[in-house]
Amino acid sequence: MTLSSYSDQLYTRFRLNKMDMFIFETGTIVTLCIFVLTFLLASLYMSAPKSNLPGPFAFPLVGNLPLLFKEKESEKHLFYQKMAAKYGSVYRLYYGNLMMVFINGYDAVNSVFVKQADLTTDRPEIMTKRAKVKGIVNQNGPVWKSLRRISIQAMRDFGVGKKSLGETVNEEVAVVIKYDHNDRKFQELLDTFDQMFSGEGTTSLGRILPWFKYIKMKEHKTTYDPNHCRDFIDLYLQLVNDEFKTKPTFDAEAFAATILAFFAAGTDTTAQTLNWAMLYMLGFPETQAKCQKEIDKVIGHGRMVSLDDKDKLVYVQATLMEIQRLSSIASSSMLRVTTGDVHVDGHVIPKGTIIRGNIISSLFDSKYWDDPLKFLPERFIGTDGKITKKEGFIPFFTGPRMCPGEPLAKMELFLVFSNILQRFNLEKPHPDTQLDFNGFSSVTFRPHPFQIRAVLR
Repeated sequence: MTLSSYSDQLYTRFRLNKMDMFIFETGTIVTLCIFVLTFLLASLYMSAPKSNLPGPFAFPLVGNLPLLFKEKESEKHLFYQKMAAKYGSVYRLYYGNLMMVFINGYDAVNSVFVKQADLTTDRPEIMTKRAKVKGIVNQNGPVWKSLRRISIQAMRDFGVGKKSLGETVNEEVAVVIKYDHNDRKFQELLDTFDQMFSGEGTTSLGRILPWFKYIKMKEHKTTYDPNHCRDFIDLYLQLVNDEFKTKPTFDAEAFAATILAFFAAGTDTTAQTLNWAMLYMLGFPETQAKCQKEIDKVIGHGRMVSLDDKDKLVYVQATLMEIQRLSSIASSSMLRVTTGDVHVDGHVIPKGTIIRGNIISSLFDSKYWDDPLKFLPERFIGTDGKITKKEGFIPFFTGPRMCPGEPLAKMELFLVFSNILQRFNLEKPHPDTQLDFNGFSSVTFRPHPFQIRAVLR
């Protein structure tokens, strides 16, 4: 063997040994990486939020936020319905580490918010402690009960559901019918309301509270007459000044915030319901014709429709109820927190859990509505020809914390809707105009902008 061939053998053996070492080291590194990755994944899984309640997998720290961020804000109502279809009457989502439980379907909603109302009436701390303005919406306990009781009593005293207030509403209807909708100030007013309620603009209501509280209270004090209660503010002054009555458990700011809450909640919800009503009349002209025929038969054209006519306008009422059902202005309830363990459909929702009722799921619950996606006003008319109450119909929600403004809203909707149909035929701007009934989520659930021709009858 020559020196050269021996050197070649040594070199070859060295290269093989080095390659073996490289393969060994590479294998060790890969194994280590797999081990570390497995450990990290296991740690992440172990640290992920967990609950016995059904729902999608929640990631550590962020929970289900990645899933929520994938959805358009305007289509969140569809996302929640998909979750209900997949997970059932009770499911949970994690907003970071904060768990929120959604209650779906009328039976579950009724069980949680009515039958177990003593455990599900309070607002969570994220509403009560962080709120800059604390009125009826974000109060709990005796203060909330007192504000609600006085608010409901005040609406009754000021004529809600009575002929006197109905006449006032009709005066406003007459103004709207005759008003020039091209008027610059009128358009500015509409734009302002749209900005306030179409997104986060509602926070501006809180900014006007100091003005409302101090200026309006001061103004009312100078003209206050204990024998003539004009409005909510006079009612508060009456409660404060009457030495023979128990003093209220709330202050002027809470009362002012309550008035603003009624203003905010009642303005946009009623306006958007009427928007939906106009849209449905365009899409279902035969229903519009039936409503007009009933109005013509009962009232004619010699006077405006009044509250006294309501019981006789059965089809008009049924049409409005069906519009409320399908439009579902409030897609879900405001937040609540459980003050004890809540049992529903075999699940236990622990004490201290934030919960929310899915209103849409009740209004479209196939157990209570035949062909729930169909526009069918007749479903609200019984065999006796009168309006029939339907389980599952909760557009104002249900339980002790349901919307206290329901009687006022129903009165306004009936008078505005019926008086418009009495005077106008509502038509599409062009026969081939396509109508969109999908709507989108904002502060309320509202229709996409559309045009309408109001032709005098």
